[in-house]
Amino acid sequence: MSQLVSYQMAKDGSSYTDILKYFYSDGISIGKSGGASITTATNIASERIDKLLLEHGSSLEEFNEYIAASIRAAGLGTRDGVATAATVLINGFEDRVGLKLPYVYGGGHGDVQLGARGDWAYGSNGLDCSSFITWAIYNGGYGNSPDYKLASNWANAGTVTDVSNGLPGDLIASDGHIQMIVGCYEGGYKVAHASQTKTGLVVYDVSYDAIRYNGHKVIDMSSYYSSHSRRSN
Repeated sequence: MSQLVSYQMAKDGSSYTDILKYFYSDGISIGKSGGASITTATNIASERIDKLLLEHGSSLEEFNEYIAASIRAAGLGTRDGVATAATVLINGFEDRVGLKLPYVYGGGHGDVQLGARGDWAYGSNGLDCSSFITWAIYNGGYGNSPDYKLASNWANAGTVTDVSNGLPGDLIASDGHIQMIVGCYEGGYKVAHASQTKTGLVVYDVSYDAIRYNGHKVIDMSSYYSSHSRRSN
């Protein structure tokens, strides 16, 4: 998306929806898509999430059971289970607290576990892009222990496919960054990822055209899911 082109279009009278559709095609949606909400919170959790959950009438134990129950309902050890893990972690916390989970560069490697960690907080502990993928795939039911990988490793864990062929549980790879497809709609995907320090963990919509324009690759993870052990509980 070009700031200069957006500015000129706005000067010429284009609305913000016209500008979004120009760059991301008519498939762009604002609000909800595919049955799961887009991330809308603007602030990031700066205190321990277990404390924040308690302050908002929930608890870490309740939140983690909600995550596990959602995954079981979607199908533990399936693509949908993996995509659900990624989505409910982000949106489930936001629904309870009204804040986004923190991104922490280098965080989450070596301590990926089932469920969220209570000590996640902005600038302290949390997940980065690759440990988020590891967390989602492990919590979704694959492997008897976390399969720790960097973004470059995950980008090579499957095979590159056509931009329009992705399914929930497949990945989108760019230089040094990795994201997960968690839903599909006509002309694009719903994607979950640990974005960056200023934006935290988010779910958003992206069009095929935007993926192509940015030179990103869709990674078909079928071979990974078919060759790795699945948990049954």
